Amino acid sequence: LADRYRIERELGQGGMATVYLAEDLKHHRRVAIKVLRPELAAVIGAERFLREIKTIATLQHPHILGLIDSGEVEGTAYYVMPFVEGESLRDRLTRDKQLPIADAVRIATEVAEALDYAHRHGVIHRDIKPENILLHDGSALVADFGIALAVSSAGGTRLTETGLSLGTPNYMSPEQAMGQPEITPRSDVFALGCVLYEMLVGEPPFTGPTAQAIVARVMTEKPPSLIARRDRVPPALEDAVVTALEKLPADRFATAGEFAKALHPGAKAVSDRRSAVAGGPRPSASQTVWLGGALLAAVGVAAWGWLRPALPGPVTRSMVTLEKMAPFFPTGYSPLAISPSGSRIVYSDFPGQGLLLEQDRLHTRVIPGTENLWAPSLSPNGDSLVYADGFPGSLRLVPLEGGSTRVLMADSASGLGTAWSDNGWIYFFTGNGGTLRRIRPAGGPSERVAEVDSTRDELLLAFPAILPGGTAAVATVWRRKGPPDIVAIDFASHEIRPLTRGVRAFYAPTGHLVYVEGDGTLRALAFDAGTLRVSGRPVAIIEGILVETGSAQIALSANGTLVYRSARPGDQVVRVSRDGKAQPVDSAWRGAFGTPTVSPDGSRLAISMLNGGLVELWVKQLDHGPFTRLATGGTLNYRPSWSADGSRLLYSSSRDGLREELLVVRSDGSAAPRVALMLPTQSIDEGIWSPDDRWLIYRTGSGSGRDIYGMRPGIDTAPGLPLATTDHEEFGAALAPDGRWLAYGSDESGVYEIYVRPFPAVGTARYQVSLHGGSEPQWAHSGRELFYRDSAGDLVAVGIGSGSAFTIVSRQVLFDASAYQVDPNHSNYAVAPGDRTFYFIRPQSNLEPATVLVRNWFPELSAQMKAAH
Repeated sequence: LADRYRIERELGQGGMATVYLAEDLKHHRRVAIKVLRPELAAVIGAERFLREIKTIATLQHPHILGLIDSGEVEGTAYYVMPFVEGESLRDRLTRDKQLPIADAVRIATEVAEALDYAHRHGVIHRDIKPENILLHDGSALVADFGIALAVSSAGGTRLTETGLSLGTPNYMSPEQAMGQPEITPRSDVFALGCVLYEMLVGEPPFTGPTAQAIVARVMTEKPPSLIARRDRVPPALEDAVVTALEKLPADRFATAGEFAKALHPGAKAVSDRRSAVAGGPRPSASQTVWLGGALLAAVGVAAWGWLRPALPGPVTRSMVTLEKMAPFFPTGYSPLAISPSGSRIVYSDFPGQGLLLEQDRLHTRVIPGTENLWAPSLSPNGDSLVYADGFPGSLRLVPLEGGSTRVLMADSASGLGTAWSDNGWIYFFTGNGGTLRRIRPAGGPSERVAEVDSTRDELLLAFPAILPGGTAAVATVWRRKGPPDIVAIDFASHEIRPLTRGVRAFYAPTGHLVYVEGDGTLRALAFDAGTLRVSGRPVAIIEGILVETGSAQIALSANGTLVYRSARPGDQVVRVSRDGKAQPVDSAWRGAFGTPTVSPDGSRLAISMLNGGLVELWVKQLDHGPFTRLATGGTLNYRPSWSADGSRLLYSSSRDGLREELLVVRSDGSAAPRVALMLPTQSIDEGIWSPDDRWLIYRTGSGSGRDIYGMRPGIDTAPGLPLATTDHEEFGAALAPDGRWLAYGSDESGVYEIYVRPFPAVGTARYQVSLHGGSEPQWAHSGRELFYRDSAGDLVAVGIGSGSAFTIVSRQVLFDASAYQVDPNHSNYAVAPGDRTFYFIRPQSNLEPATVLVRNWFPELSAQMKAAH
């Protein structure tokens, strides 16, 4: 706008726009430019908003702040108003708290006259509050007149679907709080009554600690008596305010003009309501029924952001943006958690920092004190977070409103799930997930609740959901063979009772068990929470929920707010040239893939694939040949590495327990897998052979404490030659083709970087290769280049000198690889022979899975179950 306006400074930000002070260059006057928030413009469309705002430009009244200009630049909508020297009513109330009665009446009258004029021209303000009333030489000017109407009209159903609500709880009429689509002028009358009340006594008539509490009081309570709080208020004035604040629109003033007349000195009282205001007769039975029903509806659509508590009301679905959500990489934890009220969502970024999305914010914020966040859950009142910081790791509690992180249980909590019961216990799994325990938020000793029974082939427990009252839970049990089961855990008897097949379950107070199967289908069964038994036949409710490594990306609140990530339609393996051009290997080949590696002759690709909640090892004949399964069992079979002759594959597996071991299998599938290396107390998460097959390089430390070791099979009687074993994390080992150099990733500098050491004399030197972040090192087959992915997601090629010393002779960004899957702890791409081609995994359309928010879901669940039976 530089050709028309010169911006001086930002004046402030509101729920819908950012305001700038500017000079109108043509007319040499100061103006206020309001720029519609980009999130809002994206929902409603700038052009539609500007079409609607034209109606507002026709309003010409001495107490209405007019519209000078409006427009759109590159999708950004703006509108221009005169800049008013002075202050807002909010500024004056902040300073003086209460106004002289005469001033309060005059301001309210001027606002009422402005409202009456606008109402007669078909425009309702919808957001009357002290912030939108400007004081210029003592006179009131109503600002943002009709902007809320323009937003809601332009947004239509899309605005409703986002859950964005217009209005401010302290000044919102009951019908507006209930989300009624048709708002009349009487809603503005109610809001002005709230503003006048505040001018007289110093606070609005309805207050509370949360938006929901305020809305509940708006729906059920009479405003406290004005005269009781300020005895100089004339009875007729109090009566006028009370009339404006009636719950039923029909009982208020029909017009703002009538309200203005009632404020004049000597105006006759409309009726004698003072006894009711001062605590007179209670509402009648019929009024109580109406108010109770209205309260449920109002709280169900409480107008404060997109994530409103879901009590009975219409079912709504919307897409939610979880900023910086961690990309897919093979782990077994669920990163989504939702508070019982549905007002907060917690998830994690990479490398595992906790993020919080709240009901009254459009953007996420980082949760201080969270690192390596696994299996989060929120307290019953939503003000605290508990999570495990590894696998296993410590159980930590974090206050969300500030305060230090506390360790409740050190080094013994698994990352397979935590839960917070409504009676205050925190539930978690210990060690490798074999035992469910509980502890109080204040700390102290923990109590054993249940543990797996190895005689019934039970391997581990995961993802607890505590039933109301805290006497039982539903959870997932993984077995040594086959898919997982959903089970009920009786806390009194410690019994684990199988219910059905599935990977994640929740209890719905409608009397149902809802659970996700390995294929991403959400199903429901009738469930008796007293007997812990299911009945009837399962009913498919939602399809296409994202399941990663046996963990369903879903959370359900106690009040029926459901959030889940939708499944990808199917990843593709693509062949990418050095200039970044990508082509699918086989356009018909799709799946949930991870950690590809190409055979030494370039004819086959070994890859892991999620199938029914289990990660299996497969081999694909390139390009259009068969896709053959090689290894199953346990929950994970992944991160394969080829032998030098291509006859065998080394891979990490949880086949015989949660503790992962290295297995080896013939690449043609002609023999069963056998153990290559197993450690008694540690998981082995990565393994590679040296080019001459003499060394086995492996990495321990699942979840945290990652270290790289080496051994010579058949020579070393005990494994454990330390190669990179500092107090920091080391991972992603890669040996140069001549076996002289070991590349790996480490966070020793505070960020992930790539380092190289001589091999096997690793203690003689160390070289940092990456700049400003790096992961996933891979050597070129020539040995003259080392590839890695930098912090921007680019694939970088580092030229290596040919001498005996390690030297870097060049550095080149090959292409942007951010659209492809990443596994920061192990390379998630492969280098083909010849070093001109790379294999990456590309999600369909390069899009992240959508996050879906469903409010008021329980009535829909009940209806679907009833219809199915």
